[in-house]
Amino acid sequence: MQNSKKAIALIICLIMALTLLAACGNNGSTTQESNAPASSSANQPQSTPSAAPALPSASAAQPTSGDQSFIQAAPTDESVKYAEHLEVLLDSNLSVINPCSPAGSSGTANTATYAMIYDRLIEYDKDAAVHVPALATRWETDDWQTFRFYLRDDVYFHNGDKFTAQDVVNTVEIAREAPGTIISTNLSGIATATAIEEYTVEFVLDSVNVYFLFNIDLSIIGMLNKRAIEADSVEGFYIGTGPYKVTDFSTNDYVSFERNDDYWGVLPITKTQTWRYLPEVSTRAIRLQNKEAHVAMQVATGDIKFFRDSPDFVTFAVLQNDSHSVQFNMKDPICSDLNFRLAVVHALDREACAIVAMEDMYILPTDGSPGWGYITPMRNTSIPLISQDLDLARKYLADSIYNGEVIEITTARIDNVRAMEAAQEQLAKIGIKASVNEMDQASFLAFATGLEENGQILFWPQVLSADQRSYRSIYYTKMGPNRSKYSNPKVDEMLDLVQTIINPAERETIYMELQEIIYADLPTMTLYYRALEFAAAKGVGGVRTEINTSYDFRNMYMTLDN
Repeated sequence: MQNSKKAIALIICLIMALTLLAACGNNGSTTQESNAPASSSANQPQSTPSAAPALPSASAAQPTSGDQSFIQAAPTDESVKYAEHLEVLLDSNLSVINPCSPAGSSGTANTATYAMIYDRLIEYDKDAAVHVPALATRWETDDWQTFRFYLRDDVYFHNGDKFTAQDVVNTVEIAREAPGTIISTNLSGIATATAIEEYTVEFVLDSVNVYFLFNIDLSIIGMLNKRAIEADSVEGFYIGTGPYKVTDFSTNDYVSFERNDDYWGVLPITKTQTWRYLPEVSTRAIRLQNKEAHVAMQVATGDIKFFRDSPDFVTFAVLQNDSHSVQFNMKDPICSDLNFRLAVVHALDREACAIVAMEDMYILPTDGSPGWGYITPMRNTSIPLISQDLDLARKYLADSIYNGEVIEITTARIDNVRAMEAAQEQLAKIGIKASVNEMDQASFLAFATGLEENGQILFWPQVLSADQRSYRSIYYTKMGPNRSKYSNPKVDEMLDLVQTIINPAERETIYMELQEIIYADLPTMTLYYRALEFAAAKGVGGVRTEINTSYDFRNMYMTLDN
């Protein structure tokens, strides 16, 4: 318990340091806004010479605790020997391999899988805080509305098809047929996608969007093979241009990968990987301890001490930026009543829910900013936090239309279920009857991401990046990640406007007001932020983590004793 608290404390200290570093240039002064068009090439990762908007950036590095070897690159010593196969135990299930399916649109197992098998046009280097080439060697824009990408000419899909600009156009068209998914949401602003030449593609957006490069840098925005998908609507989505190929997949059980030896980029060290979904955290710990696996994602606080103290293992912790939120269905007759929502949020004890769910691996919000990332800049910290007040909760409930109905709370994953069972007991104290509807993760995501008016109250993390772009998908009308079905024309107007604003200070002013409006409407309530800790066998390294707890296993390796 004490070690976990030290881990959390270290994470917080690192975040504070990163915040200060992000605000300062090399000489310690505030970074100046740039006004030049965005441009990048292999020799110039992303220059913003004098006219491009100063884009929001993620934190300079990942807040972590534990053994840093987990994220270090492989040793360069030629005498080092490596394991050919690695086994990973997942805490998140993989039901489908398909970014265009609601069940495959989000979740850590999904995003990690897509990083293995797909390549995207560009990637984001969070350490250098710049976009870097991937399938695109360079890109340019003069106005943040028309973007031109120049592609590699030496890339092949796993089925042997050569990658060209037409495949980029095809990916945009396929995504348009998948409303409600992240790939569709992030590409929805593209008015036209045109293959100018065989290896040149041009996007014209509906409007200026200073976040567009961030919209396309995610693993879920990988390039798809239209011919493969038309031939097989299931396994066609297994085909990408990435460093690994899918060799076997059993839904909600395991997925196996084999290195793509014809990969255009640097070949991974590890030849094969198998990831297995084990929902019970204790089982993951036991299997790792017995050396039946090499990595266990999300180890319980009670088990982590063994791995910390053992010379045979390394541990690693990461703070989740995502807001674990109570999300009200604003189309439901009862949940659409503001007094009812106020009754619920005043009845809940955040810390009690967090302790039941995460023991002491959590962070509580200190303000009432709705659905904002823990380290996402431009947070409105002046918004007051709603604390538990049972008397006030009863008063709001008495003024609401609630009349003793059973309110259904839907969630997935054991930690979330435990949190909502605690919430169920707290709501009963003010007279609200509630049931907890536990789903498997795939069913929940399909249920919650759909554009239909599903559910009454949902509990799930709102996926947030380390810049503000994801706020739009959470609160804009009819976006798939807008699970509360929230709709406010003023908010939509401001979310459309803010992505066209070049000046960061002007963007911040809009975001501050946006948070106040959404707070007053109360479609969601942040309960807590998770801090995850996991363990691995000694010698494992090359794993990258993002602030939203996406994992990147492309370059994972394990050194062997000589």
